[in-house]
Amino acid sequence: MRIFRLVCAALLVVGIILSYVASTPDPAIGLVRRTVIFLSFFTIIANCLLVAVLALPELAPRAAAGAMLARPSVRGGVVVYAVMVGLIYVLILRHLWSPAGWQAAGEVIVHYAAPIIAVVDWVVFVPRGRTRWRHAMWWVALPLAYAVYTLAHGAATGFYPYPFVDAAALGLDTVLGHMALILLGFLVLGLSVVLIDRVEGRAASRAEGRWR
Repeated sequence: MRIFRLVCAALLVVGIILSYVASTPDPAIGLVRRTVIFLSFFTIIANCLLVAVLALPELAPRAAAGAMLARPSVRGGVVVYAVMVGLIYVLILRHLWSPAGWQAAGEVIVHYAAPIIAVVDWVVFVPRGRTRWRHAMWWVALPLAYAVYTLAHGAATGFYPYPFVDAAALGLDTVLGHMALILLGFLVLGLSVVLIDRVEGRAASRAEGRWR
């Protein structure tokens, strides 16, 4: 488990770095502004969280951050974020551009490998029966905060990370509708994760009881 998580975390770090280095912003944009734009993509936020969840509990299990990130309730939320990133990319974004070279390699890691890694880690290594229905509501808090930030940042700078949240081009009402649907998707996926966790947890408890 430790080797798997650390190797996967390292791979994701490579993907994040490749995506950052290979991006081609306006030459007039400074390093700080470029970094802010890069970190304004939910894809990058989700991947950074996944790196933290994989690496910190292994490297610093007794630290407060390591202990918190090891909780099944936290790991479940990160699975939801990573899977939603992959779904939105496959269903919407991959048809809108064609990355090449190192940028393509980075995109494969952060959009395809990350969801697979998150799901495999959750299925194989995370204890079952530890999440509650309320956790699915808590997991929506980050996407909701991100939506508010995206609208505020876009209104102030004119930059919107994804075409379906471009309020300047689509209008605020349309974008709010898109965001509502995406937040609903986060909630439904979160409820699904909790349902699977609880069902498998009960099954494991019954199996353990039979062997006693």
